[in-house]
Amino acid sequence: MAKNLDHLDLAPVRLVIFDLDGTLYADTRQFDHYAARLREYVPPAARTAYDRDYAAVKAGRHPLQIGRLYDNDADLILAADRHLRVTAGWRWDGPPVDPSDLRRRYPEPVRPDAEHIVTVGDGWWLPPPCARHHGAVASQEPFLATRRLMLAPEWKMGRIPGLRAALTRLKAGGRRLTVCSNSPDGDVQQVLDKLGLGRLVEDVYPAAGKPVGAVAAYRTLAAGAEGAAVLAIGDNYLNDIAPAEALGYQTLLVNPHGTAYDGYHGPQVRSLNRSVLHGWR
Repeated sequence: MAKNLDHLDLAPVRLVIFDLDGTLYADTRQFDHYAARLREYVPPAARTAYDRDYAAVKAGRHPLQIGRLYDNDADLILAADRHLRVTAGWRWDGPPVDPSDLRRRYPEPVRPDAEHIVTVGDGWWLPPPCARHHGAVASQEPFLATRRLMLAPEWKMGRIPGLRAALTRLKAGGRRLTVCSNSPDGDVQQVLDKLGLGRLVEDVYPAAGKPVGAVAAYRTLAAGAEGAAVLAIGDNYLNDIAPAEALGYQTLLVNPHGTAYDGYHGPQVRSLNRSVLHGWR
């Protein structure tokens, strides 16, 4: 995976829009806690298969991946382009869906929501399709319980080394730092505070409903800034990057698994590590 960081020009940037989960902290423990909570809602006879599939998803040995979609009703995993037109599909156990069947099922761009077609935007969205496939009863409680756990004082957030210093340099250079997240309002601010970033981030747009709501959220945060003056950074192409490209913003994709996205040739990195952050000023 090419970094293409020479295509990233911080000089004109006056606004940076960050995603939160999967971008501004390095923790993944909460996703396993969430998966364990969801397991309680899977019928006992299916729990071994659920464990097997979730392990395969985490290891990258399954069609379900961050950056794809999951059709709850059809139990299909989907890939889509930046316009949310379905380009490929897989059945749960791996075989691809025939293109003619995909065209019949999805003749128009899809509109992801929290009920029918969901965006696998970050690690939070890997356990739910596994649980759904194996017959789990729908409930918000596993997610809410996991959020309560990670926001508790005893939970130590996995901070990214050098990130706070890099953001401090960006802010000292006149950049406005903002966060656009699908997480609820109170959760976003508490996570930022636990990371020591709360005072650096000036504006938060929570419950953004990305990708469908991303353009509206970005325009609100931009408050008149346009083009190369805005930089969007996130770990999900459909949620964070494609909407920013549509608005003419600069982008940086955090792509830990090196997933290939047709049509995206912009800057991307495996993580916001020290070597990446060193040049931020």
